[in-house]
Amino acid sequence: MFEVGFPEVLVIFFVILLLFGPQALPDIARALGRLVRKFHKAMDDLNQQLTEEEKKKDAEEK
Repeated sequence: MFEVGFPEVLVIFFVILLLFGPQALPDIARALGRLVRKFHKAMDDLNQQLTEEEKKKDAEEK
């Protein structure tokens, strides 16, 4: 897809810092961490469901 290198991360960080200020950064980081955690959990749940359905389908074919 696309890669984000260190210079791009720094630019994004400084833009966020300018837009929201230093007081809001911890809250933004916390919210972003929660969002990433929820996304990973949803992906794990989806992978688990697909794996279970695949196993059921394989068992029915035998």
